[in-house]
Amino acid sequence: MKDIPGYEGLYSVTENGRVWSHPKTTAVGSNGGIRKDGGRWLNLIRVTQRTAHQRVYLHANGKTFGLLVHRAVALAYLPNPHDLPHINHKDGDPTNNHVENLEWCDAAANARHAVANGLTKMPKQTGTANSQSKLTESTVREIRTAHTVGESCAAIARRLSLNPKTVWDIVHCKRWSHID
Repeated sequence: MKDIPGYEGLYSVTENGRVWSHPKTTAVGSNGGIRKDGGRWLNLIRVTQRTAHQRVYLHANGKTFGLLVHRAVALAYLPNPHDLPHINHKDGDPTNNHVENLEWCDAAANARHAVANGLTKMPKQTGTANSQSKLTESTVREIRTAHTVGESCAAIARRLSLNPKTVWDIVHCKRWSHID
């Protein structure tokens, strides 16, 4: 078990993600009373329904801090010489907080790992599946047909209230290239 950096002497974490609260005494009231607390394993709390990441709440200097368990393990056990901000679960299981399953990474590497291992799927973002799309496949076909029969890109753009560059890109298959 190692101390969690920033909480030395207060909280420790094991290699598999169990968090220990060290025994402590706290002054309470104005008549010299004390409260004994700690000396126990903390309950891990699931962050959200969407993700199974686990969190613990740590108390220091009169404040409460939420800390993800995998971050506590990584801070205590894994060197981070490149000061990378994210922690990747190698097996994709956010409840497996063992040190051997964790690695420091950047956001891009974390996202690539998730897509490559089927943990998240990239939505199809071409054509009308793109939430920013203002055109339909039939409009794209109409633009290409109109250009084929001799209408200029500028005329098509005026008629459809589009930017001429957008029409040019569609006609030359720079946009909507998946449509015949």
